[in-house]
Amino acid sequence: SVDAPKQTAQATHVSATKGGLNLTVSDSCQMPVYLLDGALVKMLSLETGTHFVSLPQGRYVVGGQVVAVAR
Repeated sequence: SVDAPKQTAQATHVSATKGGLNLTVSDSCQMPVYLLDGALVKMLSLETGTHFVSLPQGRYVVGGQVVAVAR
């Protein structure tokens, strides 16, 4: 059987890069991406590993960290 991803987890590593974010997680999880005003932008379903998430330029809260995405 397939296990459902955990509700929400902190990312092991979050870094902004041109055009998005690099996220590394140690367990499968749901990862919310918020604007600074608290508005939910995306809810990511991530498997263990490193992922690139495309986002427009702006400042986001991901995994408890504030990150700035450039164009």
